[in-house]
This record gives sequence, structure tokens and C-alpha cells, in this order.
Amino acid sequence: MTLPWFHTVGEWAVVLFLRSPALVLMYSATNDSLVMPSYPLEPTSAIYFKYIQIVLAILMLTQTALPLAGAMVVGTWIYLWRWGWMVVADAIPVVTVGVVYLTSPWQSHRMSITELSEQQVKWVRLVLGFGFLALGWLKIYNYHLTAGVADNYPAVMDDPMIHFFAMGTNPAFRRENWIVAFALAEVLSGFMVMMGVFTRVWGSLMLWVFIKLMIVNFGWDEIPHIYPIAATAAIVFSNKLRTEFSFVEKIQQKAAREGRPFLRVATVAFASVTIAVLAVFTLLYAFTFIDRSHF
Repeated sequence: MTLPWFHTVGEWAVVLFLRSPALVLMYSATNDSLVMPSYPLEPTSAIYFKYIQIVLAILMLTQTALPLAGAMVVGTWIYLWRWGWMVVADAIPVVTVGVVYLTSPWQSHRMSITELSEQQVKWVRLVLGFGFLALGWLKIYNYHLTAGVADNYPAVMDDPMIHFFAMGTNPAFRRENWIVAFALAEVLSGFMVMMGVFTRVWGSLMLWVFIKLMIVNFGWDEIPHIYPIAATAAIVFSNKLRTEFSFVEKIQQKAAREGRPFLRVATVAFASVTIAVLAVFTLLYAFTFIDRSHF
């Protein structure tokens, strides 16, 4: 995309991506929480973590010592393991900006960073996509939590994208269908972004959904949605996107040059079925045997 407006929006998306975490950290510090408002701090150590978050936010806003800021972001994510693996999975999108910070120069305060390198875009795509893939499966695994969201915010069940995934299901189980549909929408979106398949299409859908959730449905309590919104915008408006299935594209191009349409159809069909079985149906079937009565 060589359009001037596309390039300008892409630069603003990168700037938002690099600095928006500071807003979340400051909001969390003023609400006695760690990184996200849903992770309250212990009163005995709250003051220390609040000041650390403020210092980290200043580093981000001034673009100073970004590798140090990245190490602190990743370190905070590792610290979340004390609350269990589900909390860590929920915070994976936070690591996305940490990866970019770690791969930035130490002299970042002297530079105007408005573009990500091809390697940085790849890491952002992989981490962000995997994060949503994990969050989708987590919604099915801990379905009681997802059901609670639907009960407290029934408007979220009216999302047209989720209706697409719930098409043909029994209306009597509207909430239950929404849980699985919402989860699999995240699984599919995350997988597509992670693998670099129709990245801009799925990224645009994710932008629309998460902006709507933050502004319309949940409000400032879900300010951490700025993380995936900014990261997704940086990906959507990047001209350095690549796919992890380039070998399939090469087979397709070769078959097209040789005039072998059957091979092209067979390649796509085989790849699609294999991916669906490995990435969706295997885990979905396995989850039916997991005991989650303790939630």
C-alpha cells in the first residue's frame, strides 16, 4: 500500500502502540492494581508497585531506555505466574509491546520511531495472534467466567461477528452458544493473525470488536484493550506483513504456471482440513473430557 494516508495512519498506529501502555499503567497505579485493573495489588506492597508502574510509564512516554522498559514488561508478565497460568494466559497481549521494546535501540530517546522493522512486525503478529488463540481456548476452559460476562453485560451477545459463528444453533441456548462462538472467533482470529493469513482482514475485524467492547460495552474498566487495539492497528497498517504458509503459496504459484488446477485445489483443501483438525477440532473435542467443576 503506497497511499499517503495509509502510511500516515501506520506511523500514528506505531506511536500509539509504543506509548499507549503508559496510559494503562498510570490508570492501574491510581486504582491500586498491577498492569490491569482486574489484578489488585496487596496493600503491604502496593506503594512500591505503583511507583514502579509510574516510572515505567514515564520511560514509555519519553521513549527512554526502551530495552529496559521491555525487560520490565516481560518481568512483570512472568511475575503474574504467582496467580496461576490462567492469569498469565490472559496477559499475553501485554508481552507484545515488550517484544518491540526489547528489540529497540538503547538510544531510543534520540530517535523518532514511527515504523517497525520486518522482524518486529513478525514478532508482534506471532505473540498477539498466539495471545488471542490462547484467550479463545481459555474462554471455553473457564466458561463460568465467560458466562458471568454475558450475564452482567448482555449487550455483548448482540455482536454481528459473533452471530456469524453462532449461526444455525438453538436460540434456547443463546448464552451458551455465545460463549463457544465468542471463544472460537478469538481462536480463528488469533490463528489467522499468528500465521499471517488475511492479516488485514482479520485485524480489521478485531479492531472493530475490541474498540466496541472498550467504548460501548465495558468502559474504562477494560482500558487494557488498548494493548491489542494499538498492536493490531500497527499490524493492519504495516507494509511488512509476511505469512508462515509461504510454502503453500509457492506450491500454488508453481501449479498455476504448470496449468495444474487440480493440484492447486488439492493443496488448499488438504492444508485447510489439516489446520482445522490440529488447531480447532482436536482441542475442542479434548475439552469435553476436562473436569471444570472446581471453577
